[in-house]
Amino acid sequence: MRRTLIISLFLASLLMVTLAVNQSFGLSASRRNIQIKVVGISVYSDKSCRNVLTSIDWGIIRPGSSKSIMVYVKNTGNVIVRLSLSTENWIPEQASKYISLTWNYMGQRLLPGRVLSLTLTLTVSPEISDIRNFSFDIVITGLAIS
Repeated sequence: MRRTLIISLFLASLLMVTLAVNQSFGLSASRRNIQIKVVGISVYSDKSCRNVLTSIDWGIIRPGSSKSIMVYVKNTGNVIVRLSLSTENWIPEQASKYISLTWNYMGQRLLPGRVLSLTLTLTVSPEISDIRNFSFDIVITGLAIS
């Protein structure tokens, strides 16, 4: 049985390019909705799992740097699962060459009713250019195991 949690992360971030005297170049990621489209796994912003995660504020991210946030994934189903992370639907497509999303999940089993704290990290390559706005979907898949 496969449960998929698709978190649509519409960053539509403004890439602030100032190639003036200080040559500052930054990516401003504004708060956008995250849509959870599956039953069985939920994502929260707090350890007590009271606040369903609906947005992420990445703040200003400079090329060559990264930002991390802590999320809490709860198995609200009745089977043990393992999680996987992927991204898809990058707009523009070339943004995926310069922006990446990783996490610190180590493959541990997530039992029914249990909560796992995870860190999501958004990293921007120092090579990024000509991208002013972008969006992508985060897909967290919970695969039932025996």
